[in-house]
Amino acid sequence: METTILHSDLSVEWMSHKRSKNAFVTTTNASLSFGTFPKNNAHWPELEIRLKVGFAGFGRARSGAFGVRHIYEKHSKEIGITCPSQVSGYIESIITDGATVIVDTVKDENAVLVIESKTGLVILRLSKDKTYYDIISAYDRKPHPGTVIAMIKQA
Repeated sequence: METTILHSDLSVEWMSHKRSKNAFVTTTNASLSFGTFPKNNAHWPELEIRLKVGFAGFGRARSGAFGVRHIYEKHSKEIGITCPSQVSGYIESIITDGATVIVDTVKDENAVLVIESKTGLVILRLSKDKTYYDIISAYDRKPHPGTVIAMIKQA
């Protein structure tokens, strides 16, 4: 059974315990899905986009970083949030109608998938079991290089 954490339960104190890195974090509406990766003109499957508590990473390059811990610990000042519970709302402000989906095969041989809007961008990767996309990072808008393969259309 998958562990789920309500976004509103995430605090600096809770995050300091370094637990539950693979637990899913809800949206502000208590859903696990931040949307669906859209039909595209490449080989990427249409699957839900999900967020995990994650890991802040290690070393200067933050190797292995992903999820809320990484976004909060590395990008909170840049994106203007003061608590880990605000990460879900920030991601929701990016994954909106008209956001572009970009694939960047130069940065990673397995391809970096980016959802970019005027608010910022979200970096995704296909889960190990290939049943959803993991949100790796989210930060302020910096045009990301790559090829546009789709646009987000919310239901």
